[in-house]
Amino acid sequence: MDWSIYWFMFPISICVATTAMLSGIGGAALFIPIFVIIFPILGPEYPLTTAAAIGTALMTEVFGFSSGFVGYYRKRLIDFRS
Repeated sequence: MDWSIYWFMFPISICVATTAMLSGIGGAALFIPIFVIIFPILGPEYPLTTAAAIGTALMTEVFGFSSGFVGYYRKRLIDFRS
């Protein structure tokens, strides 16, 4: 499989992640419409079912949440006792 056909996903992901961070909503709320609506417009070589789009969007949030957790943990801003 030629992974270079997905080159456009990186700038789209950066824009979606920035918009999600600035607006305070989860990235999945913005990624799912892109996966379900925009990908079929781009062509049949980007098939993605609704269930796969939701799973992929939620998986991208795991990376964002875990990086936030690590950052707050390193700064000792998490109170585990409460």
